Amino acid sequence: MDARRINSALSYREFAQFDFGDKDVDWCLRLSPHYYNTEREVDDVAAAVAELAGRPA
Repeated sequence: MDARRINSALSYREFAQFDFGDKDVDWCLRLSPHYYNTEREVDDVAAAVAELAGRPA
């Protein structure tokens, strides 16, 4: 996401032990939808997530 200049953050299990334990995940990518100002920005973020996940947008 940094290479795409998309503001995001990684969260790790040690910061969300209850929630991550229930979901059996070690980390997640956090996005703040209120940060994006236009529909195009939202579309760009959605496309980047889809691409990185290996799925069509």
